Order: sequence, then C-alpha cells, then structure tokens
Amino acid sequence: SDLVNKNIDEVKLIARGQGKKDLRTGFLNIDLKTHGIDESSLVIIGARPSVGKTAFAMNLAMKASRLNNMNVAFFSLEMSGSQIAYRVMSNIGHISHQEIKNGNIARNNPDKLSEIANVSQQYKIYIDDGTTTKVADIKEKCMNMKRSKGIGLIIIDYLQLMKPSRNNMNRYEATSEISRDLKLMAAELKIPIIALSQLSRTVEGKESQEPRMSDLRDSGSIEQDADIIMLMHRDDYQKENAGEISKTKVNLAKVRNGNTGVVEFDFYKDHTLFVEISNRYEKDLRT
Repeated sequence: SDLVNKNIDEVKLIARGQGKKDLRTGFLNIDLKTHGIDESSLVIIGARPSVGKTAFAMNLAMKASRLNNMNVAFFSLEMSGSQIAYRVMSNIGHISHQEIKNGNIARNNPDKLSEIANVSQQYKIYIDDGTTTKVADIKEKCMNMKRSKGIGLIIIDYLQLMKPSRNNMNRYEATSEISRDLKLMAAELKIPIIALSQLSRTVEGKESQEPRMSDLRDSGSIEQDADIIMLMHRDDYQKENAGEISKTKVNLAKVRNGNTGVVEFDFYKDHTLFVEISNRYEKDLRT
C-alpha cells in the first residue's frame, strides 16, 4: 500500500507537469510503444554487423540528450571517439562522411564546418573510447559522472566486447554475468542503460532473416534481464549496390511495460541518419 500511494503521488505530480518522467528517445513511434524508458531499465539493441546499430544508438543519444536536456555517457568499445565524431558531423550537417574526411567540405564550404561545430554544442554526450571493458570499471566511471555531470543515460557499444569478472569463464557464462550486472547497475544508479548486442550468425541461414530474440548472441539470459529489446534488420545490408537510403525495421520484440511492434525507418547511410518513415516532415525528410 505504501508503494501504491507513492506511485499515486508521483502520477499526480506528472499530471501537473512535475515529478519524474521516463526518458524519451526522440523517436515518436518508439516512445509511443514504450511509454518512455524507465530510469532503471536495461535496453538491448541487437543487430548483425553493418546493419547500423552504432549509428542508431548515436542518433538516439543525440535526440535523447537534446529532448530531455540531459548528459549521456557513450562507452565505445569498438570505435574511437574521432570516428564517432565524424559520424556525428555527417548527421548534423547532412553531408557524406567522405566529403568531410577528404577535405572537400573545408575547401568548398568552410562555413558549414562552423555551423556543425555550433550545433554540436547542443548535444551533451561524453564519449569514452578507452580500455574500459568490465562492468565494475564502467560502473565506477558512471558513478563519478553522475556526481560531477548528472548523466541521465548510459550507452555501451557493445556487449560482446565486454569482459567478465573472471578470465576462466566460457562465453555463455560471461555474457550471462555481464547482462545481469548491467541490469543491477541500472537499478542501483537509477540510470537507464542501452547496450548494443551482436546477433548469432545462424540468423543468416534462415529463410526469413528477420531476427528474433533467440538470435541474441551467446546467452539466453539477455532476454530475461532486458526490459526492452529492439532488433534491427535491413534487407539490403549484405548487398554491394544498395542505395543511399535503406529501409530499416526496428522490432520492439520485448517491452516490459509497453507494447511490442515494428517501427520502420529510412536510414540515410552517407549521413548515418535514421528518420521514422511514418513521422516525416514534409519540408525536410531528414529533420
């Protein structure tokens, strides 16, 4: 009864525009299905390599940071901070990664670089691209960041690159431990954690290559520990001559306190930009 009364008080505060609100991703149709991400949630985003899960996670980080006016901690265990920053520049400026890297944008439109620099200040995202691979080490960094910067979201790219507490564990045991520890970490810090995950190669041998939760690599415990599971799929991700815009499905296969279902996106690969198909702006499809 005490917990019920506490929740009633919280609901009344929210109704008046006060009190705790669950985190919004900035993707309208995902937010409608999940009703926002609770502060102690573990969210898993699963996909095969090259589908765009890192780009999707960074899109989500940027939207969540600006929409919720919060600091985001992004732990990149695979890509350097510089590589991620180039992706962010492409996203902000709607310029291909190649045009930035080869210097064409600096030669032909230097004002665009100044514009990108100014806009980037809107996003309070702290990127850790060091050698932090154990949950305990990431937790310690996040506790310090929570005290000093007040972070409201943690993103880890990706789960299978993390290391268990002991070296003599097999991969199944290790992934089970890491998944459970991330869930406990989210609950203790009261900060939602989004962890990216590889999918098993077996999905490629199926007649339908759209992934299921059982395709999450190395451990069934991920299905149990996660509050929300999103599975990404692109039909053309293995095609060499795929176009610039790729239709991508994000299947909300598990939503503990919401509704499951598929949300469709256009993925502008050159700009590492995801746009909800059913939520386009007529004036600019990539806003």
